[in-house]
Amino acid sequence: MLISQYRTIKQLELLLEAAKKNGKGISTTISINDRMDNFGQNVGEWISQTKEEREAKANRIFVGNGKVVFIDPNKTISVAPKSEKKEDNPF
Repeated sequence: MLISQYRTIKQLELLLEAAKKNGKGISTTISINDRMDNFGQNVGEWISQTKEEREAKANRIFVGNGKVVFIDPNKTISVAPKSEKKEDNPF
C-alpha cells in the first residue's frame, strides 16, 4: 500500500515543537478511512494522544492528510489483533 501525504510548513513546525517537548521524538497516529472527503483524501495524521488526553476529549493536533494511491491486489491487508496495553504506556 502506498499513501501520498502533504504537510504544510505549519504542520511541520507543530511536529518539531512536539518532538522538542518530548526530547526524544514524536509519535503520530495515522487513520485510513473507507471514504474520500470533499478533497479526495482518505488519510489523516495527528500527534498521538495520551490516555488522559483522550479521556479529557482534548482536540487532536492534525499534522498531515493525504490519500491511498496504490494497493497491491495480490497482497492481503490484515489487522493486528487488539492487545492489552499497560497503564504506564501512553501509546
